[in-house]
Amino acid sequence: MFYVYVYRDPRPEMNVQAVYVGKGCGARSTQHWVKGNTGNKQFNEWLTLIRRLSLEPIIQTVAKFSKESKAFKKEIELIEIYGRRNLNTGTLFNLTRGGEGSAGAIRTEEWVTNHRASLNTPEQLARNSKAAIERWADPEYHKRTAATVLAAISRPDVAEKREVAKLISHRSPEFLEKMKAIGKGFWEDPEYRARTIAAQRAASATPEVKAIKSAATKAVWADPVAHAARAAAIKASRTPELRAQLSASCSALWDDERKAKQSAKMKAVLATPEMKAQRSAVMTARWARARKNKESTP
Repeated sequence: MFYVYVYRDPRPEMNVQAVYVGKGCGARSTQHWVKGNTGNKQFNEWLTLIRRLSLEPIIQTVAKFSKESKAFKKEIELIEIYGRRNLNTGTLFNLTRGGEGSAGAIRTEEWVTNHRASLNTPEQLARNSKAAIERWADPEYHKRTAATVLAAISRPDVAEKREVAKLISHRSPEFLEKMKAIGKGFWEDPEYRARTIAAQRAASATPEVKAIKSAATKAVWADPVAHAARAAAIKASRTPELRAQLSASCSALWDDERKAKQSAKMKAVLATPEMKAQRSAVMTARWARARKNKESTP
């Protein structure tokens, strides 16, 4: 079921003026108010103003249709009746004449520049980041997205395109170095790094992702060819230089203060009654096996 909806201004002095016309299904009509409409700057500013006034927009469902084409037709009709602000013909914040696609949209160079600038402000980037983290914290959203991605990358045509993509010019050494520098710049920002790590940990901690990773790893190691290749790569990577580097890193981490803290922690753990009982049981079993082996020896 499709429907056409109208956003109206709730301020008394505006006389329930129509400000936006849209077409949708399900909960589409409320999404502008709940999540904002960052693709339409003026409409988004109006929504922000209404929030600051502690008001809510009047969302009116005008008509319902069983066919989407009829809903598009009604949307176009209403936009024509109320008129658009960007054309100085009416009160609507709509940027197009309605219907399928973006027909009738005005995309001047100034509009494009302003639109890009509005999407890259610190405030907007922060809102986008917060919204993304909230979405990924939803197990259902994460499950759906993971399933969609896995299904997409498993398609033969997508796999073929990915192989071709490795050979085209934008995968040149210069491009990769540029992307590496950009990524490094992002990671040097403590706030960005903390947000990204938190989001990755939250995503990786879900049972669905753990199950997917586990299944993928088992599948790789079950393949004799892949198993041998990975084992050889791991063995080849353990060069004397790498061993020395790891040793130096560990030595740097385990300074005297850290050693003392870890030692005190281990002593506290070993002093607990549970740990003492466990160690006693292990030693008793070990001595019992040793005596048994000694008695059975001629």
